[in-house]
Amino acid sequence: MPKRLSKSIFVTQASKYFLLGLVFLLLALPTLVLAAVATQNVTITINNSSYHCANGTQDYDETGIDCGGSLCGTCGSHCTNGIKDFDEVGVDCGGSLCPTCSGGGGGGGGGGGGSLPILLSTINFSGIAYSNAKIFILRDGILINTFFTSSSGAFQYSLNSITAGNYRYTFYAQDARGGYSTHLVFPLTVVAGNSYQVNNILIPPTLYFNSQEIKRGEKMEFYGQSAPNSILFFELKNSTSGSTSTFQTIADPSGKFSYLLETSGMIEGSYEIKIKIKIATTESAYSNSFPFSIGAKTVEKPISTTKCPAKGDLNGDCRVNLVDFSIAAYWYKRTVASSFINTENSQLNGDDIINLIDFSILAYYWTG
Repeated sequence: MPKRLSKSIFVTQASKYFLLGLVFLLLALPTLVLAAVATQNVTITINNSSYHCANGTQDYDETGIDCGGSLCGTCGSHCTNGIKDFDEVGVDCGGSLCPTCSGGGGGGGGGGGGSLPILLSTINFSGIAYSNAKIFILRDGILINTFFTSSSGAFQYSLNSITAGNYRYTFYAQDARGGYSTHLVFPLTVVAGNSYQVNNILIPPTLYFNSQEIKRGEKMEFYGQSAPNSILFFELKNSTSGSTSTFQTIADPSGKFSYLLETSGMIEGSYEIKIKIKIATTESAYSNSFPFSIGAKTVEKPISTTKCPAKGDLNGDCRVNLVDFSIAAYWYKRTVASSFINTENSQLNGDDIINLIDFSILAYYWTG
């Protein structure tokens, strides 16, 4: 196994032009980038049992009629709202929780309808990455937490007290070498009071190789980290002809893997390689595609000695790439949330909006 760590992507000026091309696509078709999500085999199970908070019965884990427990409003809050609701026999009196009504039932008035408690939702995530990997979770482009997987690579994480709305959740992992996976992005529409179980979040493996060009006839090693004992599928594409070939290997119990590509039977030219994994019947999405070439000599990748980019790093991983572009794209033509203002001010233009100026900053500091 190579002792030194090289970057997964050799950054070229072309990558900046590629980003600018994405910007123009964004302007022409704003939904295009947002639709490029890696849902792979993620399954979402919805439990709407929290509608018990408005059925007039004390059930589930309620501590009173339609109140208390993990999802319903606090018991007794309806007793001071000036409305005859829940099981009250008068306005804010009677029933199981409010004071006894004086004079036989109190007051009328107030009009019916009732004031129902605000229903909140819970989202439970589960998946597999690498052994003891650091997982990053973002909501609408904002980092909300990090946590670690178990030694088997499995993880579970819950978000509570989520209000109704449309969200975009992003997951990615950091491996033992400090490298980052491709990010997985998927939308989730949260309905008030529902609970959601999001399963089969399978993080693609990291992939490294040390040569930006390999001499034809020499073997080129690809290595990285994956879920322990997973099957890895490589797809190799000739950038000129578009022809593809596939090969596979198996990760060891720690999730590390290595594959030697024999290049003697291959033609010289530019190539791209990407990778995915399979565990039982579940496959991950493919990783990003990484370029290299086969030629007349071997040229190693330069070892990066640069520090974190001064601007453009929206998710704090010391890189400026499609993750950051995706975050900026989400806020394009939207009101920037207060939780994202500080990031916009420090990493982009600082005018509290996302526009072409911000995308040009991303292009300038682009690392890939």
